[in-house]
Amino acid sequence: MSGTKRTGAADLNGANVLLLDSDPRARTTVTAALRGVKCSDIVLSADGTRALEMLAEREIALVVMDIRMPEPAGLAFLRRLRQTPGGTTLPVIIITSSENPEEACHARELGAFAWLMKPLEPASLVSCALAALRRGRLRPGEAPMLAALCEKYEQRLPTALEDVAHKASRVKGGHLPFNVCAEEMVRDLNALRTMSGLLGYTLVEDICSQTHDLHRACVLHAALLEPHQMEVTRLTHICISLMMILAGKRLRGSAGPAGLLISEKVRPLLLNLLAKFDELISDAQAKAKEASDAMAVRRAEIETEAWRLKRVVTQDSKLKF
Repeated sequence: MSGTKRTGAADLNGANVLLLDSDPRARTTVTAALRGVKCSDIVLSADGTRALEMLAEREIALVVMDIRMPEPAGLAFLRRLRQTPGGTTLPVIIITSSENPEEACHARELGAFAWLMKPLEPASLVSCALAALRRGRLRPGEAPMLAALCEKYEQRLPTALEDVAHKASRVKGGHLPFNVCAEEMVRDLNALRTMSGLLGYTLVEDICSQTHDLHRACVLHAALLEPHQMEVTRLTHICISLMMILAGKRLRGSAGPAGLLISEKVRPLLLNLLAKFDELISDAQAKAKEASDAMAVRRAEIETEAWRLKRVVTQDSKLKF
């Protein structure tokens, strides 16, 4: 990667772009859009490690990447990119299906030029690509901040996990009612999910997401799922303890053999409980709809009977109103 090639004002003539995404539809959209503005070459990759190798092998003017991809993922990939000799200031456009604004904020802080939502609008992608290349590489002084920011997020994750673990322990020990902190747990777990995903802790993000969904179901259907609150609390305590180990040892991605063992032991517990909740909620909604339909039928019967009686009365010439 020697430097950003000069481009025309309205096209990408002469620019080589690295597209890092495993989604076939996104690949097709990006490729067609960039070919339409005379992009010189589009290098495709679905793997973060291979993408870094490609960046070392050829001159690239712009990176377009999904934040969710095989290891290294998210901020882990951005950090590795910024540590390479030619990638320190390379412009990066993020494409993703995530609607979390916090992820977008973190990505921009770490040097991403733009954050585009899937499904992609070709015109928006082209506009961002042109703007990124017109701007060129990061301004002097920005690049040194990136490593510090990455490390800051890396240090924040274990601390955030410890805070949630403390709260889960208090609930598990009976020192804090489940309902008192349920909504806080939903917010905390959502933040943890975002942070772990951006840092490339795929397994941590997955476990955190499912634990978050359990708590969110308990908040939305408090009365229905109240008998399962302690089960959720115990499982949450286990999951957070495991996530703390993964983050503490910096086991990113699928976390290797340790991750495989955790997936085999813990994931079924989470998925089974989520499935049970879905079934309970679906049954409750079906019964509520059945009751609502029965009420509607009864209301229609009453209205029909009222209309019939009124007609009988008005036709009876002996009655006066």
